[in-house]
Amino acid sequence: MLRAKSLAKALESAIELTELDLSDNSISDSGAILLAEALSSGMASKLEHLHFEGNEITAKGMQKCAELLSLRKDLNIYVEADVEEEEEAKVDAKAQAGKKEAEEDIKKAQT
Repeated sequence: MLRAKSLAKALESAIELTELDLSDNSISDSGAILLAEALSSGMASKLEHLHFEGNEITAKGMQKCAELLSLRKDLNIYVEADVEEEEEAKVDAKAQAGKKEAEEDIKKAQT
């Protein structure tokens, strides 16, 4: 977390930064949340791409990333959630159900 605090502090002066790759850095939820809060406050305002792949971010950290995206429409965050296989299966099932429902709605609209 100390590294995340240092990085958050460095973002204050990252005026021209457009891409930040933090992949495979053992960043946990607390680090992701700290960085998301820093970016939510307007730091690194030109940042367009934030890479978090290969870290230890769970649904809790993902929620904070989602909140950040709602504030920073120009920002793309690339992240893999560290979720249990069971939770991943639930998410996949919900996505498939949503896709099927959308396809049915399209068919209904076309008839």
